[in-house]
Amino acid sequence: MGSESSTRKRLRGVVLAYDPDAQVVQVENAVNSGDPDTYICTRGRSVWVELKYVDLPKRVSTPIRCRHVRTAQLMWAADHLKAGGRVWFLVQVGNWYFLLLPRIAARLLNGVKREDLHNWATKVYKGALPAQVMQDMLEQPCTC
Repeated sequence: MGSESSTRKRLRGVVLAYDPDAQVVQVENAVNSGDPDTYICTRGRSVWVELKYVDLPKRVSTPIRCRHVRTAQLMWAADHLKAGGRVWFLVQVGNWYFLLLPRIAARLLNGVKREDLHNWATKVYKGALPAQVMQDMLEQPCTC
């Protein structure tokens, strides 16, 4: 079993392996519910990451849903992207990790087929979260 907390711990470990001097900040903001969970600054570049965990449905035909993607998070992400910032949703589904643009993460509210999630993700990782995720978050095109 996993959780958003375990995903956060894995991401922190990957970031610090990528750059031991990186700043990794867990954000808990009761005032603005749209702020992402995690802020990362490494090698002069920064990225915000919203973490989500979803249990993998037993049936392949069952849509993958993440009902705890909030409208405020999507609006914050869209504003940040428009301002030239970087923000990603890193969604763990079972032992899969999906690096998603916010507009794709929004689709999880209504549910998506597994195949579509694999096709729409910017990057897909299976098993242990690889060090490559940090480079991908910093270098992949990140747009509205």
